[in-house]
Amino acid sequence: MWIELCGLSGWGWDEAKGVPVASEEVMETYFEAHPEAIKFRDTPPAFLNLLQELFKGVLATGSYARSIDEAIESYIDPELLSATASQASGLVDEEAKDKEDKEEVDKASKLESARSSIEGRQLSLLLTERPSPPSASRSSSLTPSRPSLLAIWKRALK
Repeated sequence: MWIELCGLSGWGWDEAKGVPVASEEVMETYFEAHPEAIKFRDTPPAFLNLLQELFKGVLATGSYARSIDEAIESYIDPELLSATASQASGLVDEEAKDKEDKEEVDKASKLESARSSIEGRQLSLLLTERPSPPSASRSSSLTPSRPSLLAIWKRALK
C-alpha cells in the first residue's frame, strides 16, 4: 500500500512530512478509493527506514507471495509479538513520563529561581531602608543592662 502510494504518477513529495503529495482534489479521490491508505496521508509508516532496508528490492510473485502481515503471523510467535508490542508501548509511556518529569523539574527550578530573586530583592530593600545604627555611646544607654556573671555570683554568695 505504501509503495503503491509512493509510486503514483503525478504525485510529488513533501520533505517535511516524508509523504507523497498531490493536489487536494487528487488526494481526496485517491483516499476515497483506497481508505486503508488514509493513515499515510500525513505520516509515513512507523520505522520506514528499517522497512526500506529490509525489503528494498524484494518482490515475491505467484504462489509464494505473502503480505507482510501473513509473513509475520507465520514466522513469529503471536505471544512474543504481543509481548514485544507491550514493551514498545511501555517505552513510549516511559518517554512521555520522563518528559513530564523534566517539565515539572524545569517548572520547579524556575519557581525556585523566581522565589530566590524576590527574596534577594526584599532583603536588598530592607537593607537600603534600614536606618543607620546609633553611635556606640547612645547604644549602651538604649540597651537594657544585664547583670554580669560576677554580679550574679556576688548576689548568690550573700
